[in-house]
Amino acid sequence: MNSRIIVATLCVIILGACGDKATQDSAVDYVFANARVYTLDETLPWAEAVAVKGNKIAYVGDTAGVEALVGEATQRRDLGGQLLLPGFIDSHVHPIAGGAYATALSLDTFGSVDDWVRAIADYAAEHEDDPVLFGYGFLATTFGPVGPTRQLIDAVVPDRPVLIMDEGFHAAWANTTALQALNITQDTPDPVPGFSYYKRDANGDATGYLLEGTAGMAMDALDVITTEVVVQGVGIVLDIMKAYGVTAAYDAGVIGYEEIAASVLQRTEDSGDLTVRLVGSY
Repeated sequence: MNSRIIVATLCVIILGACGDKATQDSAVDYVFANARVYTLDETLPWAEAVAVKGNKIAYVGDTAGVEALVGEATQRRDLGGQLLLPGFIDSHVHPIAGGAYATALSLDTFGSVDDWVRAIADYAAEHEDDPVLFGYGFLATTFGPVGPTRQLIDAVVPDRPVLIMDEGFHAAWANTTALQALNITQDTPDPVPGFSYYKRDANGDATGYLLEGTAGMAMDALDVITTEVVVQGVGIVLDIMKAYGVTAAYDAGVIGYEEIAASVLQRTEDSGDLTVRLVGSY
């Protein structure tokens, strides 16, 4: 009789331990409850709760059902009746190519020359450790027939190279330090006179207005877009996408960054910043 009691007791203990383990294994990481969940599932268009385990949705249903999946480490979010939607999919985006410019100064194309000079000064103050300052967005016609001049930037940033591309990336605006770093002198030939050239004043000195091919050559020579810049920028782009609810996207091309695209994505994933599922045309 006593042996039967002992065996029964052991079975209860074993079963209890197995039950605890199963509960622990099935526990989810996150629970979003008390929500108006729109599912896009015709058989269950609306739900109250969503549970997530790892990087997958483990449950969509009512609040009572999700309670069985809650463990000690589960993080709960009470959404207070707010709307919860499936993640959005962006079908055409360029997170790598766009990321290359995410940390650059972005000028208001329809601003004034004074606005742009102030923006350059502010950007320089915020990036005092950057050896080269890079940006884009000015509209050349705003300067009149003379175009942008190096002296305008020299007045606020005289000690570091500054290169600003126009809104269409067909021209650039540089300060004197940038021209010196590029070794552009009175003797520097224009790659294609009248098309790809350095605008000059009456003395033959470069004014700081670089047109067509000379602008791209300056970007390359000053090394304004490095792999580090792109990695940092991709993180910024993905954070913006995530803030708008985008959870998956199609990268429609990395023109100009083919050689570093794989390493940029790998580094972004390794750092834990690849928070959007990407399918790409690489």
